[in-house]
Amino acid sequence: MEQAGDALVLSLAELLGGKQVDSNVIGQALAVICAAFDFDGGLIYELDQYNHLNLKERCVSGALTLRESFSIDAIDPAYRSHLAMETFVRIDKSAENGAAEDALLELFAAQALVVVSVVDETLRIYGLLAFVQQEARPSPTAVSQQLLMTVLSMFGRYIGVRIYQNKLTFAKSSLESILDNTGIDIYVNDFYTHEILYVNRSMATPYGGVEQFFGRKCWEVLFPEQNGVCSFCPQQKLIDENGEPTKIYSWDYQRPFDGSWFRVFSAAFRWVDGRLAHVVSSADITDNKRSEALVEYLANYDSLTNLPNRRMLVKECERRIDEAQGGAEGYLLFFDIDGFKNINDTLWA
Repeated sequence: MEQAGDALVLSLAELLGGKQVDSNVIGQALAVICAAFDFDGGLIYELDQYNHLNLKERCVSGALTLRESFSIDAIDPAYRSHLAMETFVRIDKSAENGAAEDALLELFAAQALVVVSVVDETLRIYGLLAFVQQEARPSPTAVSQQLLMTVLSMFGRYIGVRIYQNKLTFAKSSLESILDNTGIDIYVNDFYTHEILYVNRSMATPYGGVEQFFGRKCWEVLFPEQNGVCSFCPQQKLIDENGEPTKIYSWDYQRPFDGSWFRVFSAAFRWVDGRLAHVVSSADITDNKRSEALVEYLANYDSLTNLPNRRMLVKECERRIDEAQGGAEGYLLFFDIDGFKNINDTLWA
């Protein structure tokens, strides 16, 4: 038994030794474990964003009843904590079980069940390995139990790598979805080379899509008529004398090809690989600018005649007087219209 166990561990170690997690390898490992320990089925489930455990791989013999998906809430919360803490849990229908254990046996229509949980750093379950026996069998020996623990520990770590990778992929796609739907345009470039490192969809769409940005410098996409850094680029305002990020800088910018206005925010920060990067985000304020222009116009022009009003006169006088300081001369011209007050009093409503 000891030699057979050593051979099993070595064969699985060789099978699971690759640098990339492979579904074909997972299937082969399931088959090896099921054959070695007389399981009728080996099942691997992964948790999705909706807290459902979905069947990803299987190795079954006979007419095994399969749960393609089930809510993790189908497992009692207290028992989930137990599963998360243990290397593996074996449940046998012939033993005296609690309600949570009986519920798991029923969930998998099993006479005996071995469950291995895949957890994150907070011991939250993100995956389950379930090995099912449909018919009653003699209880495994202590040596067999120890061998199974060793094998499943190896296999669980291998599966855990993929589940963690999938978790990161989901987190990345969720973050990108948030950035694409904030109503704010965002792009990131290398602080010194100006190579574009990231762009969200709303920023990229007016310029032909995300694929137009990568591998290029920011001005090559945004201002193709230029052959160098933009004169208004605020990068030097974003770092201190030691080249470290300081504060956010903002300004308003009008896009030349359609006249849209944007409130732009720039900041320096460290990119994922440690390099200094420049993030530029902007919100469309075209409607705000038009409203500001309308308010400014209504404040300075008469709505009936569209001529400058008294407020505009005062402002212009102040401006001209300021310009005339230092000995320069200026002129002020008054004129009046005879009888206009009577017209204004009687005809203006």
